Amino acid sequence: MLPGAEAAGIGGLLEAIPAEEEATAEIGSPGHGRDLVDQKPLPRPFAQLALRLRPAGEILAEGVQRRETLRVFLFSSGHGGDGTHPIDAAPSRKHLLAGCMGTVRFLFLLLVSLGTGLRAEDPPVGTFSIVAADPSTGEIGVAVQSRIVAVGGIVPFARAGVGAVATQAYANVRYGPAGLAALAAGIAPDECLRLLAANDPLRERRQAGLVDASGRAATYTGNDCLGWAGGVVGDHFAVQGNILAGRQVVEAMAEAFEQSEGTLAERLIASLKAGQAAGGDKRGMQSAALLVVREGWGYGGLDDRYRDLRVDEHPDPIAELERIHRAHRRLFPRPDDTSPETAEEP
Repeated sequence: MLPGAEAAGIGGLLEAIPAEEEATAEIGSPGHGRDLVDQKPLPRPFAQLALRLRPAGEILAEGVQRRETLRVFLFSSGHGGDGTHPIDAAPSRKHLLAGCMGTVRFLFLLLVSLGTGLRAEDPPVGTFSIVAADPSTGEIGVAVQSRIVAVGGIVPFARAGVGAVATQAYANVRYGPAGLAALAAGIAPDECLRLLAANDPLRERRQAGLVDASGRAATYTGNDCLGWAGGVVGDHFAVQGNILAGRQVVEAMAEAFEQSEGTLAERLIASLKAGQAAGGDKRGMQSAALLVVREGWGYGGLDDRYRDLRVDEHPDPIAELERIHRAHRRLFPRPDDTSPETAEEP
């Protein structure tokens, strides 16, 4: 059972739905939706989750047309009306039925990803980051630097075989798991960002970048992000930043990633270094992080967290991150690396 399902009032719902029903999905606001089984309103503050699914495990084939458009209703944070606003998710219809529980998980995460997600005292995460994938090795990663302490605990998310997410500015950290769930469902990164931001009341203050395992990438910058803010999308990567010295920062990051050689981790760090050299976060430096995942390359081969390195506070966090990466590579060489670094630290 999906965590939280009982609390949300959807426990036992799947067992009550005829398997032969046409696939449809709807989420409605509390107080307006009705329970699928007995027509009783679901308890506040949870939304209705009503599903009619094809037999579990059946996936709509490419090109199959649905008789009904899938519409997902999400909270609008009280902007009038009945509190629901539909998002037409028809472009993603063939991805949303990869098994019963996968559909529930995606819709639930998409629902909870929204909301203000910010306390008045929380500082903006002014930063620059890069999300990237190397389909030739299966590695996927995120690198980030910011003038805020411990940025690695906020911005980067990644899952082997799925993709990576960077969420920043007035960061909504729920974009991480929700974005990965959407990518796992096969939805393209640009569509994922559209769905994540569509009903987020603070979407104009958010910034995010996504890349999937095949290298498709997208970036999003709200109109109210602070300072200079924007991003660049390239082959297998997206870079984005806010409160920056200027557009030259993300352009330098993109160029460095495209022209650099070496492992994905090395190229991600090279991108950060280039962004800093071009002016970086105009407030200065404080923390940096690197996250690279690959199935079976984590500690003991038991997870995917292959490089998970953080510099939480340092006067030169990118240089320190590069030093820690060298030390980590010596201790934990890549499984496919026949000549890992062995020199002693100078």
